[in-house]
Amino acid sequence: MKALVLTTSWPVRAGAMSGSFVRDLLRGLTAHGVEFEVVTPAPRGPVEDLDEPGIRVHVVPHPGAGARLVHGRGLPETLAAAPWTWTLVPPLLAALGRAATMRVRERRFDLVWSHWLLPSGWIGAGIARTAGLPHRITAHGSDIHSIERLARIPGMRTVMARAWRSSALSATSHTAGGRIARVLPGRRVAVCPLPAAPGTARPEPGPPALLFLGRFEPIKGPDLLLEASATLAAGDLARVTLAGSGSLDDRLRGRARHIPHPVEFPGVIGGADKRSALERAHALVIPSRRMPDGRADGLPHAALEALAVGTPVIASRRAPARAASFRGTARDGRGSRAARGAAGAGTRGGPKVPAAGRAPVVAPVPCGVRCVRLDGRIALVVPARDEARLLPRVLATVPQPVWRVVVVDDDSRDGTWEVLSDWRDPRLVRLRTAHRLGVGGAILCGYREALALGADAAVVVAGDAQMDFADLAGVIAPLAAGRADYVQGVRARSPAGRRAKPSATASAATRRPAFRSCATCSASASRTATASRHSCGWPRTRRDSACRRCRCTRSTAVRCRASGHGATRR
Repeated sequence: MKALVLTTSWPVRAGAMSGSFVRDLLRGLTAHGVEFEVVTPAPRGPVEDLDEPGIRVHVVPHPGAGARLVHGRGLPETLAAAPWTWTLVPPLLAALGRAATMRVRERRFDLVWSHWLLPSGWIGAGIARTAGLPHRITAHGSDIHSIERLARIPGMRTVMARAWRSSALSATSHTAGGRIARVLPGRRVAVCPLPAAPGTARPEPGPPALLFLGRFEPIKGPDLLLEASATLAAGDLARVTLAGSGSLDDRLRGRARHIPHPVEFPGVIGGADKRSALERAHALVIPSRRMPDGRADGLPHAALEALAVGTPVIASRRAPARAASFRGTARDGRGSRAARGAAGAGTRGGPKVPAAGRAPVVAPVPCGVRCVRLDGRIALVVPARDEARLLPRVLATVPQPVWRVVVVDDDSRDGTWEVLSDWRDPRLVRLRTAHRLGVGGAILCGYREALALGADAAVVVAGDAQMDFADLAGVIAPLAAGRADYVQGVRARSPAGRRAKPSATASAATRRPAFRSCATCSASASRTATASRHSCGWPRTRRDSACRRCRCTRSTAVRCRASGHGATRR
């Protein structure tokens, strides 16, 4: 198989970090007989021979090379720092398009593969469509922000959808894939995390050693790591290692002189040195920030590499690496307590720090879904409001393979909390809300608690004893087989299911509600109730359409249009 690769980021010099993960990805695929020809813009100055077995690199001259439009800080960072460089983008696109077209005419390819939606994805889509070749686009992060901004312009969604109508879209994380799907509704986006070799973490005993891997640019946030470490007393950290290079190099070295801990700058590391640094560190820190123009970092490859060797990852609250941390690691174990203390992340709302104590049960796989073993940590999430009578029946029938049972008491007014307090089961986790959240809010609260406890999968079960635990294995099976990330059962699809009780896969949204709640006093009323009202004036029956408070008589309104109170259909 022969593939033409279009990318604006490639390590064009020894020790360069730009696009090194793309090169590593292609190197791994060459072992399976795939041959690549890479088309990338030329950097400033002379270029050495970049060809290697299975990979041939074509460096394309363009007017922006002298201004370091690419291969320096990065194309988005350069455009943001110097807006005048936008004038160099059209010549860059034209040069890349001509070079790629020439390669397609001279040699037969089986695939055109573009890295980053813009500009490579735009160029590659046109070339592949003209040549009649399949086209794949892999998005990495900053390019997604670009199409989100373009989508605000009227008509641009349609333009992008037409340009990529024949292209296969993929992203390196579930978060990135969801963002693309919101910009291009109806398009399927495959999630294919970048590969990372497994290993074994070997942190040295003593105070924690923190590691940063990446470009020294504001969006990566290495300065935030230094400022955070400066707040700790001398001796709390063994060392802070900043491996990389970039525009913040001089500033970071100057700030490091005033840090009460040893700060090391080994430069750009790769290969065995990079792997050794990850294995010896107590935690990899990803302190990326959201820029004023809305740009955010993508999923760093270093995060996946750290998780693969079992090194904990400390990420900022909005960093995409947080999504990968609980998917690729297990919690609790050697080193995580020290890493939490060093980062000040011991609070429940802070960054989640995975641990290196045991092998991961949930791990990224090339197809982009998560594999969960049936013997892993399965948690039940049970939203309960006023279920004192039926909740014991649910708790008594929970099967033994279930690891935790998270019950969320959604501000019940009966004895639900007393039932939970008296129930003796070591797997039971009791949560009580300060005010009513509703079914959706209670489920989200349970999800968060299950993930914080280290669950591999969470299954929602209603507290009214309507769901059959015999369906639990069938719900988990698609996750265990790696065919899905989320399983949703629809009772209406099965004739037997419409006659029987809803299964453990049915959510509140799929069951036909037999009751409605008063919008003012939260009281419930059956559809067959008599034509009377609650104390607040809200009608008890759905056949009564008037609201007593404002005398609204609109029979077509589900809610009173004047006061906002509930007014049901006639």
